[in-house]
Amino acid sequence: QRRALKELWEQKSAMQAKDDQYTNIVWEVRKAILEHKEELDKLLRRKTEAEKQLHHVAEEIADFRIEGANIATRQAAAVQEIEAMREERMVEEEMAQEQLAALAELRRGREERD
Repeated sequence: QRRALKELWEQKSAMQAKDDQYTNIVWEVRKAILEHKEELDKLLRRKTEAEKQLHHVAEEIADFRIEGANIATRQAAAVQEIEAMREERMVEEEMAQEQLAALAELRRGREERD
């Protein structure tokens, strides 16, 4: 009976050692899972922040494009206005030349009469 109890005690001790070993393995696995989960959470937060920044940059690029188009429109209008002013000046100069020529002609006509 003592031998049977001793064998049972040894079996119990061996099973307890195996149970402790498996418990340690389970805890190590859980610890590793938690560490990886934390790492994944950090990466997810970084990804989310990067996506927000990318969205803001895309919005700024769109705003700059719109602003560039507005500037180009204003520039084209200014160029057209300058061209119109040049044409107007050329017409005025042409008219002034014609008036000077007409005055010169009148003078010659007066001088010839006098």
